[in-house]
Amino acid sequence: MSMKAVILSDIHIGDNSATCWYQKKYHEPYLMKALDYIEQNAASINEVILLGDVFDFWTYPCGSKPPAFSDIVNANPNVLGPNGRLKQIADKVPVTYINGNHDMNVSRDDIAKLGKIRYNDGLRYIKDTPFGRVLFTHGSEYTIFNAQDTTTSLNPLPVGHFVTRAISEYLVKSKLTPGQTAADLTDNGVPGFPDLWDKILYALMHGQSVAQILLDIFSSLPGVSKDTPVKLLNGRTVTFAEAEQIYDNLGTQWIQKYGSMATIKSANADFNGSYIAWWAQRDAIQSGINADVAILGHTHTPKGGLKEAMIRYINCGYMCSPLPGGTLQYPITFGEMDLETGNLSIMSVKNPNDPFAPQTFPDDTLVYSPFMDFSCYISILNGTYFDMNLKEQQATQGSYIVPPPAQISPMQRARLWLQDSAGVHGAEGSATYANAESGKTITFTYGCPTGVYSNYCSPKPFRNKSDSGAWQTNTVVTGGHPFFVDFTAEK
Repeated sequence: MSMKAVILSDIHIGDNSATCWYQKKYHEPYLMKALDYIEQNAASINEVILLGDVFDFWTYPCGSKPPAFSDIVNANPNVLGPNGRLKQIADKVPVTYINGNHDMNVSRDDIAKLGKIRYNDGLRYIKDTPFGRVLFTHGSEYTIFNAQDTTTSLNPLPVGHFVTRAISEYLVKSKLTPGQTAADLTDNGVPGFPDLWDKILYALMHGQSVAQILLDIFSSLPGVSKDTPVKLLNGRTVTFAEAEQIYDNLGTQWIQKYGSMATIKSANADFNGSYIAWWAQRDAIQSGINADVAILGHTHTPKGGLKEAMIRYINCGYMCSPLPGGTLQYPITFGEMDLETGNLSIMSVKNPNDPFAPQTFPDDTLVYSPFMDFSCYISILNGTYFDMNLKEQQATQGSYIVPPPAQISPMQRARLWLQDSAGVHGAEGSATYANAESGKTITFTYGCPTGVYSNYCSPKPFRNKSDSGAWQTNTVVTGGHPFFVDFTAEK
């Protein structure tokens, strides 16, 4: 019997206030159905992973202090109580908890109150399987407005918290009718601002404060103002005008750390979920992680795979779709990985009387139209008995998203990512390594040019392919993009 990991994210359980996205009366039957699925298949489930935003401490009006952890537990006893279904599941199946952004304050002590649930220290959880290493992470750390921010006096609260609080205040003051909840509204009542992205992009490109742009707009919602005080979980009260000053350097800090283009991709990931898979691959192939699979949540949009990439990927979607008119706006979803076959799937249900079943969802991509990806995705296997030390790296065209590591250990592989820059040149570069015993050097060269020039790579042995084509050994696949090369340094 196959052993599986089941991954639930973005349930957003709160205290069932009207502004909460999760509403017990609507969502608990679906959540119980998912937990029933786990319980019924416990013999074939290796682990349940709660992948962030299981709890929600953000979706509350500005004047209300967010609930304590115990308040949320007490408001949802059927799921979270001493005899609740989650504890029953944890008694049968190993359960691991990973923080997201809406529940970044949840601690090890909090989780211990729910039963035998293992609390993961840190935002990334790594699991080794027969089909490679898997990176589990909520994904909010890749998004500029929702990543933990340790640089301010509100550490680790990000500016996105104030956006959510402004929306909740707006719902209470101007949107919800008596008896209505956020779950009764399309997209939970989150308002749209068609020109917001253009303003954020302009601010990032011209050194302006993105926090000011963001909070200026959301504090102008009906019922909200710059002077509206926001009560935080720690008891502190901060106005939107004060928050603008607290997060004033946010954009500059991200650009200094990651560069302009990566920061823009991060903002994209916040706005519509695009490019979060780009960040996931960047993270996964770092030498300190070296994962073959990445599984995320956060965007609330399920993705069944990743096109033309170095890793395999799914995004689990979420467990608390709005129900305008009493009908689910989006399917209730969770992720599943078969640890024996390596198969990744999204389990889905839309009718409360139907069981969860696998459903096909669109693949994500690393580059979005009208842009094209002329990256070089390179793997180097050190097939010798000695370390290989980096002597030189070049990016003749493009830039390294993941550069060649300083050292490749014996019988280990390193992965690097050279992405093309905006323009007509594609990506071309090289990495030179020296054998730690003999000092003999090997220069690995690779290129994915645009136009009339052909792809290239050397030295042999290697295997290579382009886009979704077949792998070829020691014969260069001269056309197509992006370009994948697996080199081997022989003894």
